[in-house]
Amino acid sequence: MTDHSDHAENERAGERVDVEVARRLFERRTVLLSGPLDDGAAARVAAELMALDGEGDEPVELVVNSPGGPLECAVPVLDVVDLLRGPVDATCIGQAVGTAAFVVACATGRRRASPRARLGLRLAEVALEGSSSRIDGQVGAVVALRDDLVDRLARSTGRPVAELVAATERGPLLCAPEAVAAGLLDEVAERR
Repeated sequence: MTDHSDHAENERAGERVDVEVARRLFERRTVLLSGPLDDGAAARVAAELMALDGEGDEPVELVVNSPGGPLECAVPVLDVVDLLRGPVDATCIGQAVGTAAFVVACATGRRRASPRARLGLRLAEVALEGSSSRIDGQVGAVVALRDDLVDRLARSTGRPVAELVAATERGPLLCAPEAVAAGLLDEVAERR
């Protein structure tokens, strides 16, 4: 049986490895979004992108493996990507779904995915509660934000807004070559 001190030491060792990996990626001007795109992840990714931009206007690589998250969590990341001096290259490994796919497709530099990656624009369902008038207001806010993000996506992909809206509601997961054909990516990544 493992005692609590062994478990705590293993956790600290894992955290030291995570910090070291993050430091090495940062030195290579690489930011990793792995896991849900929630408030914490959005804040961390935006802060790391801004910090790297402060060090120079060379390209920054954003590596994404995420099931996405709430619409409002994509906003700070996309705002920072749009405001940086240098380009943000994005590479999807594994998956980029919903808001994470928006982040990859709206990168200002090269947009690519690993050969086995999957991308999909279908957004997660939103839970609404309260009175009918409150729900109406929430629906209006969600639709307005979705429309704003879809307009941004249309500028990046060259795809019609109506087509992109449909993809956010019922679009399939696309393999990397299909995502290139759909305008979400520029290329399928190859071995360096």
